[in-house]
Amino acid sequence: MEANRGQGGIQQLLAAEQKAQHIVNAARNAKMARLKQAKEEADKEIAEFRAQMEREFQKKVAESSGDSGANVQRLEQETEAKINHLKLDAATISSDVVNMLLNGLLDLNYACHASRSCCLNSHSTGPTGQFTFPGDPKTWKSAEIEYPMIENI
Repeated sequence: MEANRGQGGIQQLLAAEQKAQHIVNAARNAKMARLKQAKEEADKEIAEFRAQMEREFQKKVAESSGDSGANVQRLEQETEAKINHLKLDAATISSDVVNMLLNGLLDLNYACHASRSCCLNSHSTGPTGQFTFPGDPKTWKSAEIEYPMIENI
């Protein structure tokens, strides 16, 4: 009798386990169905959003390219006006610029650096006012200037 009773308890446990397995499987299937449905709805919303954005983009492209001929013509006119303005400015100041450059090239102030001892005497300018070095050019020495060494750069 104990054996039957043990056998019946095992049967009940097996039946309860199968019932629990069915419940778990049903819940898993319901969850998968909900996830699949949510994914389909999200894909649908994404497709609608993309279509809306594409329509707006095409509308803006059509608006901007519809009058592109007018834009090109307007830009050409503005460019031509600016070029004419620059040509007028250049024509009015070109003679002043040439004179300024010539004056800068012809009016040189000759000066010698203080480190050049040959330039420090009062005979550094000749009778014409031009800069001259005294003595024989072969005897001229360059000023020795020490520069600090830059190490570990």
